[in-house]
Amino acid sequence: MPFVLADNGIVYEKIADLLFKGTKYPGYEISYNANVGASPDDNYIR
Repeated sequence: MPFVLADNGIVYEKIADLLFKGTKYPGYEISYNANVGASPDDNYIR
């Protein structure tokens, strides 16, 4: 993945599974607490 996922202040949240070409994948949203990292307002859904 093109971003760091082990820093302090990262928040992982389980979300609904994602469907891609007929296959379900576990869904997670990754976000950052305030003042964490270079882009603390970014959210990623994987």
